[in-house]
Amino acid sequence: MNVYFDKNYSGKVYSGSVTYYYDSAIDAFKGVSVSLDNSLAGGTVTLTGYWTKSSRGNFMFQTTTGEWINLYSDGWQLVRMDSYPQNQAQDYVNRMIENNKKIVSCNLFCARYASKLTASEKQLLYQLQTRLENRNLRLINDGLVSSVTTSTPAGYSQLQPYLQSFMQTGGVGVVISGTAVIVITAIVIASLSTAAYFAYKYLFEESADDVKYSEQLTKTLLAKLTPEEYEQLLRETQGIVTKTKIKQMIAGSGNLLKWALIGTAAYMIYDKYIAKGSRL
Repeated sequence: MNVYFDKNYSGKVYSGSVTYYYDSAIDAFKGVSVSLDNSLAGGTVTLTGYWTKSSRGNFMFQTTTGEWINLYSDGWQLVRMDSYPQNQAQDYVNRMIENNKKIVSCNLFCARYASKLTASEKQLLYQLQTRLENRNLRLINDGLVSSVTTSTPAGYSQLQPYLQSFMQTGGVGVVISGTAVIVITAIVIASLSTAAYFAYKYLFEESADDVKYSEQLTKTLLAKLTPEEYEQLLRETQGIVTKTKIKQMIAGSGNLLKWALIGTAAYMIYDKYIAKGSRL
């Protein structure tokens, strides 16, 4: 299901009588009646701004409860517009960025020794990097943040070619750049804080899950590393990437690599592999 984001619908509260849930098994939406005294606060729903077009051509909008409404065909009426403060949205952005930094550090290490990964582990690595790059593209392209700066981990240059090669040949799906350049700062625009809240709440939650997957994959690979391979890694990274640093990063006590500010322009090395919308 292709899902897109429209900031103009974030926080809008509608009243109506039918919601839907998406059944992935049959790729279709199924309707559920909304009771006026149920948990949806008297038959009202709040929209996140995410929407999709059903197989029948209906425009379906996601609610904060994870359900969907057929906004234009089921008689929903606009009740009000809720707002969310900038600090709540900024918190999601900041925490997502910290997760992304840890994930890309793990991905660089895992891509270096991808040959030691199983087929399913390789697929996981590919998915982790794909979602990471999507989150960064969202920060760059959504128009909800300002003062965006990007960075690359210092000393990563010897590992970058392995990640790039892996993303071009080691995964299944769209070929993307596999770059280690990511957003490290972004300031939510105050007037767009409600849209930013909903846009980045989901992406933060995704990054929080991906950190767990990334840490486990890194632990698994670290256990497979031979003494010779470890010595090779030390030489390639001029002693920057050590077992101690990797273990500290997994334990949450620090990032594997230091980050050098390089500015927004460097982010242009990303391939524009997705449309304006995002795939959930």
